[in-house]
Amino acid sequence: TRRSSDLRPRWVVVELKPIKKLAKTVTLKTMKSDDRLSGLALIKQSRLSVTPVLKAEFDIILSLAE
Repeated sequence: TRRSSDLRPRWVVVELKPIKKLAKTVTLKTMKSDDRLSGLALIKQSRLSVTPVLKAEFDIILSLAE
């Protein structure tokens, strides 16, 4: 069993703070149905985790919330 250490952490904590409330919720189903987000790591992976999001992808998601 591999254990986490300060030098070789297995887990990373990401703290997020909302800037503003979106006009409407953008569901995973909505994101999956938008071809522009087909390369989004969250959609390509079968498990929920912290994934990178490109600025262009983030802008699309924000537009879906309008």
